[in-house]
Amino acid sequence: AATMPRPKAQEAVGALCARARDTGTPLPELARANHHDLAASVFAPATAMAQAPAEARAFAAAARAL
Repeated sequence: AATMPRPKAQEAVGALCARARDTGTPLPELARANHHDLAASVFAPATAMAQAPAEARAFAAAARAL
């Protein structure tokens, strides 16, 4: 959101995913070639799940509290 509005980012990701699928080129390689300002950490395995684990734990805790 800091560098690109969400709808435009979703469109760009969709186009890059289609190119990766069609060409067999790894998505990180295509993304870095097309977006030079992209942080290297975007594709780092340690950050790949972002907030998903915390959100899953919060959901489970809320479900248990019911």
